[in-house]
Amino acid sequence: MKIIKKFYPLILTILFSLSIFFFFKNDFKEIDFFDKFTFDIISAIIFLCFLYLITEALVLRNIVIFFKKNITLVESLALMTSTYLLNSFVQLSGLGFRVTYLKEKKSINIKSFLFLSISSIFCELFIFSFFGLATTFLIDLIAGVTLISKDIKLIFAFIALSSFIYLFLLIYFIENLKLLTKNFNLKLVDKLIEFLFFIKEKNLLLFHLKQLTIFSIQYIVVAILFVIILKFFSNENYFYNSLLTASLVDLSFIVNLTPFSLGISETFAYFGTRGTSLKIIEIIIAINSFRIGIILVSLIIAPMYFLISNFIKK
Repeated sequence: MKIIKKFYPLILTILFSLSIFFFFKNDFKEIDFFDKFTFDIISAIIFLCFLYLITEALVLRNIVIFFKKNITLVESLALMTSTYLLNSFVQLSGLGFRVTYLKEKKSINIKSFLFLSISSIFCELFIFSFFGLATTFLIDLIAGVTLISKDIKLIFAFIALSSFIYLFLLIYFIENLKLLTKNFNLKLVDKLIEFLFFIKEKNLLLFHLKQLTIFSIQYIVVAILFVIILKFFSNENYFYNSLLTASLVDLSFIVNLTPFSLGISETFAYFGTRGTSLKIIEIIIAINSFRIGIILVSLIIAPMYFLISNFIKK
């Protein structure tokens, strides 16, 4: 069992890669468009992937600044690109590297950092699920019939509502819980309040608003990237399909069961867009263009930053 738990991401990745190989082998005539990929399209994809990583760096920078620690955008970008590179090969190794770096270089409390990281994830969940839900209704409205299943709408609605409660109502829940239990010796509650000791910070709401703003920008970046790719396919309703795919793909990154959510993102996008004109081949190419773009940018930025930093120190 331990061996399976250790290597299951690799096993899933291999199985997914083999399925893609056989799919391409059987339907190779459908992918002759590779020759038509222009330099402009490739450049646009890479540039948008760079912007995506910038937004990720801004999210991390906001967390570090919350603790009144200094970190430049370039340093934050290097950390995030390193995280993506490491996670592409070994599950969660990127997160471990990032936490260790911030603990040693910035003296940041790990528990507090993880709490704000979780809060940031809820900000991301809220933005992408909210826009995803809005897009499903927009697609149905334009089509004049129900194309997106009720289940997908309910999932988006549940995620958006849960995230909203966490971000904006948790603080009041904790405060009331503390008042209700002040006359009781409840160690579990005391530990919870101690763990969330900075929940009463005046700037926590401001922190959430900043993260929500950044993730809104990130959603636009990802949506534009998919618009470019799906338009290239001459996909019918490529604009609205891109908006929905952007939400589904980003939410799939949270389910980090395989390196870079390989296979997970495709599954999310496939089931989430059933009923639309989006084809499986378009989903696969669009998502993997996004992945490859991020990896290419990360391969340039992360090594360059740490090499230059070490050279300057010497």
